[in-house]
Amino acid sequence: MNGLMNSLAPLFAIVFSIGGPLAIAALVIHASHRKDMALQEMVASAAASGRSPEEIRALVEIVSPKSRPRRLNSLKAGILLLGTAAAMGFLSLVLDHAMVAPAAFLFFIGAAFVVVWRLTERAGNGS
Repeated sequence: MNGLMNSLAPLFAIVFSIGGPLAIAALVIHASHRKDMALQEMVASAAASGRSPEEIRALVEIVSPKSRPRRLNSLKAGILLLGTAAAMGFLSLVLDHAMVAPAAFLFFIGAAFVVVWRLTERAGNGS
């Protein structure tokens, strides 16, 4: 019985490491699809009830407002990656593990996000 468990462990690891993210992506796509279908049904029922196109546009804008580009997303991502890199670097020092290279990689990606945020912030202010 123990031999069977040892031989199935890699199989379960592969299935769950690939299947888990795929299941999460499928759930997100399904939720987005359901939201789109509900919006289409609302527009169809509003059109069937005789609402004008302007009223329908106003309803759609209330339910699903157009998102503006968010400059702070780059800053948030950069700070998150810099913090993760700092944590990995600290763990590398404390535990003597070889996590310095991934920490440096995340550090430079985080720094790039902060630079992108700074550049878009300057461009948005007209400086």
